Amino acid sequence: MLLLLAAVAGCGGNGVQMGSVVGQVTLDGQPIKEAVISFTSDFTRSTRGKIINGEIVDLETFEPNDGVPVGKQRVTIRTAYAAAGNNDGTTPSYNTVPIVKIPPKYELLNTTPFEADIQRGKNELKFDLQSR
Repeated sequence: MLLLLAAVAGCGGNGVQMGSVVGQVTLDGQPIKEAVISFTSDFTRSTRGKIINGEIVDLETFEPNDGVPVGKQRVTIRTAYAAAGNNDGTTPSYNTVPIVKIPPKYELLNTTPFEADIQRGKNELKFDLQSR
């Protein structure tokens, strides 16, 4: 019964109110193939998710796909990396290459220009990064 009440109220772990987030992320007007997105506030646990083909997906704060805590959030977008190697299947690769290189100013809390004011319910966001 308590679990049902928490779900109806839009609460995450520890009674934190949550909002769902959908949206697009572009670099110079083009959808970002793959990257990592984080939402950080001073008052609760950070949220981490993915950007796949320009869409914000798989956001997790306390459990998979639970959304983002309500309130003001700083938003960082970081480069995702893929394994690089000989791909012959016999030697593991420990080298990585960026899938899409995100400009450094978007990767750090003290330089990102992005903020989001998350509300209960559905939040539609759009972030357009510039390479210059």
